[in-house]
Amino acid sequence: MRISLYANILVSVLNKEYPLFSYSPRIISLADNKKFTVYTSPICLVIAFYFTEKKSGTQLAKKRLKYLLVNYP
Repeated sequence: MRISLYANILVSVLNKEYPLFSYSPRIISLADNKKFTVYTSPICLVIAFYFTEKKSGTQLAKKRLKYLLVNYP
């Protein structure tokens, strides 16, 4: 099964924004399961970076996004 991660899911995880933060990490964690293919688009990554940068600053936004991409390819 293919699961598409949209920007709102990524932003809620990167910024720990409620109420979606309760569910978003669970969706992303499905990438560890072989039954699921989790993917996103480059524009969603840009949107997630933009909002994370506005809330947390450039360095922390880069660190968080890099962590997310390395751990969930």
